Amino acid sequence: MSNKRRGQRAQHISRAPKPAFFYGWWIVFLGFMLMAVSFSIIMSCHSLFVLPVSQSLGISRGEFTLTLTLVGLSAAASSAWVGKVLSRSKSLKRSMTLFVLWAGLVFAAFSAARATWHFYALAVLLGPGFVGSSNLAGSLLVNQWFVARRGFALGLVAAGSGIGTALLSPIITKVIVGWGWQMGYLFSGALILLICLPLVTKLATRSPSDAGLSPLGLSPNSSASSLTDSQSPTNPEIPTDPQTSAPPQASPGSIATPGLTLSELKAMPAFWLFFVTMFLLCVVIGGSQLTIVAYFREIGYTAEFAALMFSVQALGMLVGKLSLGAIFDWLGARGGILIATAALAITMVGYLNAAALPIALASSILIGMAASMSTVGNAYLTGSFFGSKDFGNVYGLVNITMITGATTGPLVTNLIYDRTGSYSLAWMGFLVLILLCGVSLIYLQKVFYVKLVKAS
Repeated sequence: MSNKRRGQRAQHISRAPKPAFFYGWWIVFLGFMLMAVSFSIIMSCHSLFVLPVSQSLGISRGEFTLTLTLVGLSAAASSAWVGKVLSRSKSLKRSMTLFVLWAGLVFAAFSAARATWHFYALAVLLGPGFVGSSNLAGSLLVNQWFVARRGFALGLVAAGSGIGTALLSPIITKVIVGWGWQMGYLFSGALILLICLPLVTKLATRSPSDAGLSPLGLSPNSSASSLTDSQSPTNPEIPTDPQTSAPPQASPGSIATPGLTLSELKAMPAFWLFFVTMFLLCVVIGGSQLTIVAYFREIGYTAEFAALMFSVQALGMLVGKLSLGAIFDWLGARGGILIATAALAITMVGYLNAAALPIALASSILIGMAASMSTVGNAYLTGSFFGSKDFGNVYGLVNITMITGATTGPLVTNLIYDRTGSYSLAWMGFLVLILLCGVSLIYLQKVFYVKLVKAS
């Protein structure tokens, strides 16, 4: 080729237009902000009101804390219904707008509560708005917009809760101290409305097809198999046609919405095995995370050190949400499951030997990182195992495992402590559960991969 032709070719390449910014990253930003504002305020910053409200109304802290528990229980009970509404609504944007209004207005209404039953009634009412304006909505959108880098996108969305809590808790505390808890509730509810409403009305788009786009990593010629795991055509987990050694091709109509419906899944025992497995994993994670301060005090550490380890765990959780999603993208479902369950298992062994300070520190970091399995892992595996065809309905049901497991875990560990005078039996029992859950998830990954390919 002559130098002149080479120069013309290089000039042509240099003038090639850069690919447009993928709109799905705006969807990730929306999910991140929903977690940073709505989720953080309702689930994390709500604990800031325990002392001022209980002192003001002359009630015990336990009586008020039941409010937080009722929010979680209401969210769990309504999760499946909220998922169905988001999935079947003709206008996802309108439904999300209503849930944000629901969450912001009900949270602000706590400012008018003057008796414990007022708080309890509002807590029950808050549950659906909370779920529909935070993690369920964000996970639904990400699973529609991403095939490639789905895990990383889910991790970014989940990281919003930690960052939002860190930024908003001192601001809300200042409002409570300066103007009272009633103004704290009004201010927090207003934040949900003023920040989340404009973002939802501007950015929320159910699926790429609504915007004339394709999900990231999916082209019209993609195979069905690329929708379920690591998107690698050479992945050994992908079954191939025995005559062509090629992945089975999807029919044209199945590319946009691959997967299994909730009604189909309910008839499969394997689905309920997944449900129980994720519940048990969330019990382990919740029981390990939320008793770390009490456990370190019980084995002789100071209150200051135990509190420091709780903060270290929170930092590990932020890192874990980002890294676990990337691990799923890199290694696929099987690799992510193996690494997450191995980290949990090592944590339990570390807890049993946490009298040594370096092991206590390492265990605190690991449990924070591995805890992302209950958020990022739960959402990723739901999409990976069952597809995105009916994700809202399916994840609405699966989401119950995260909420109920996280609240049941501390109860289990503390009951074991009350009976035995030690947490050691809890950690040993959790270690066995982790290993069983890991085996179960690896088995289910194979089962549902084959079912997804057949359905496609």
